Amino acid sequence: MNTNTLLNPARLLQLLKIDISTNYIKILGSIAAFFGICVFVATLNGDSSPNPDPSDPFHLNFFGFAILFIGFMFTSVLFNELNREHERQFYLTLPASNLEKFTTKWIESIILFPIVFVALYALFFMIIKPIIMATMGCTLPDFSPSNTMILFFIKLYISLSGIFLLGAVVFGNFSAVKTIASIAVLGAIFGLIVFIFFRVIFYDFFHGWEIHPPHDGREPAPWIQDFMSKRMPTILEYLMWLAIPLFTWVVAYFKLKEKEV
Repeated sequence: MNTNTLLNPARLLQLLKIDISTNYIKILGSIAAFFGICVFVATLNGDSSPNPDPSDPFHLNFFGFAILFIGFMFTSVLFNELNREHERQFYLTLPASNLEKFTTKWIESIILFPIVFVALYALFFMIIKPIIMATMGCTLPDFSPSNTMILFFIKLYISLSGIFLLGAVVFGNFSAVKTIASIAVLGAIFGLIVFIFFRVIFYDFFHGWEIHPPHDGREPAPWIQDFMSKRMPTILEYLMWLAIPLFTWVVAYFKLKEKEV
């Protein structure tokens, strides 16, 4: 039996405890920095009226930015042990399989971080709201974790964080910057391929490389209209919410095995 594919719940829990205990100073520092930013943003966006508008987009804007930015930065440093000489040997010799080590980081990024972040975010604004009201005479809209857009941002983080988890394994130091740069390059290449694809399919709608839809009543073939209006959105949803996270998690696991060897 290959011990590198074993998944023991007891060892998994022990790895989580080791990870949290050895990185608690960084975790507390990150939380303190985040709360400091929250206070600054809250004071700038406080509503001077005693009854704030429930539709105020403050939380939708700030929460979306915060969970994505902080979550991606957090995920990018999860495998920092592999990049520091004095910690690498200890991490590689831990009595745990590759699958257990990867699953530990996966749990921290995909499960623990969203739960802890939402809980701390809600708790913090529950505490800071009356303080701002008492000291500055302004208040903030209520935060609702069940809001549709809040849930969308949580789902978006879970879907895309695998990219930064893969970057943390592959790139090592400064993985967040390298991951963002790689996304930009790959995005540009993908955009060019898509553009060329549409240039070939909709050749009647182009004059050179510029789009000039004909004005003689012509329309794309029915099968193209059906594909673009019905099938394409479904394909994009599957890619976004299922294919991208599964692909990045699997590749990150095998890259970790390769790197440890």
